[in-house]
Amino acid sequence: MPRNSDRIKKSKFNADNLTAAAEAVLKDEVPVRTAVRQFGVSRTTLQRHIAFCRKTNNSENMELNCAYYNRCVVWMVFSKDEDSVLVQYFILACNMHFGLSKKKTSYKACF
Repeated sequence: MPRNSDRIKKSKFNADNLTAAAEAVLKDEVPVRTAVRQFGVSRTTLQRHIAFCRKTNNSENMELNCAYYNRCVVWMVFSKDEDSVLVQYFILACNMHFGLSKKKTSYKACF
């Protein structure tokens, strides 16, 4: 039995705030804790993003590119259009009482 029944939920961060906080730390030399309080992002997320920016940018390059992008996009199998067409097909098949097993569903999705 857990002590608290309430879960601690992770808050979603704003990509613009994360980029602004990283630029403030790297360009303006603001301390990380101050940037965290000022922009409202997680300290660990900001530190991870700063480390990634330092690794990808050269010290010779004066333009610092700290834009955030979603790294999970490479794992996407279908585009958003293909995904919505597939969802509509499965909803239509379900409404016609044509239930598919998990194996047949994955086969339909691939071919």
